[in-house]
Amino acid sequence: MKEAHYYLSGVSEKGEIVLFSGTTAEIRKFIECDRVGKHNPELSRYLFGLFTEFGIPASLMGYRYLESAVNLVLSEPGYLQRKVTSELYPRIAEEFNTSPNCVERAIRHAITVAWDRGNSQKLYEFFRHCISYKTGKVTNSDFIAGIVEKVKIEHIV
Repeated sequence: MKEAHYYLSGVSEKGEIVLFSGTTAEIRKFIECDRVGKHNPELSRYLFGLFTEFGIPASLMGYRYLESAVNLVLSEPGYLQRKVTSELYPRIAEEFNTSPNCVERAIRHAITVAWDRGNSQKLYEFFRHCISYKTGKVTNSDFIAGIVEKVKIEHIV
């Protein structure tokens, strides 16, 4: 059985005509990406500056997953109140066509790279209240929550 092909049209916030065609799944993904702020260049620039300042290179997949996590949590704060591993990571994994375990590991790796090679003084200043005494780093959830709060405070979104 063939999947139906649909056409979607509308007007963007900038007044531009938007045309999109695809299957139901493709259109849902397009709408979801737009809803979670994927196309917010100001937020992307801000996160790039913040992640770079912390020492997370944009070449890491964890960088992209962290950016997606921040977007998702900003659009639906409940992701951090509920189980991150059972809801947030699977949602990111679906977006990037990978597994939730890969998402979790890549985010943890990006945070480890920042802690090992990045600006440790900035990291300690920013996350001092939630650094684990065992590992000397923050958890993935605390890292994401801290970035989301910083974005809200700076009124980026």
